[in-house]
Amino acid sequence: MRQEERTGNADYWDGFWKAYGETLGVDIDAIRKPFIGDWTGIESPLEWHFEKLNDSGFMDLDCYWRCDCDAIYGGIKK
Repeated sequence: MRQEERTGNADYWDGFWKAYGETLGVDIDAIRKPFIGDWTGIESPLEWHFEKLNDSGFMDLDCYWRCDCDAIYGGIKK
């Protein structure tokens, strides 16, 4: 883990969520956990995201763009 991530710097993903929760005065980890489970910091495969979208009522799932570990994907709500 990079030093910026450990210190909660808002320029990094975990730091962003920490700052966001502090600004709202809520326990952001408690809110995020039902959606992402016990996050290990390892990127989830695209299939995992498709499964979660499908479970949430989306269909016709597709990946529209992908580069390294970034992707744009989505579907149509049933």
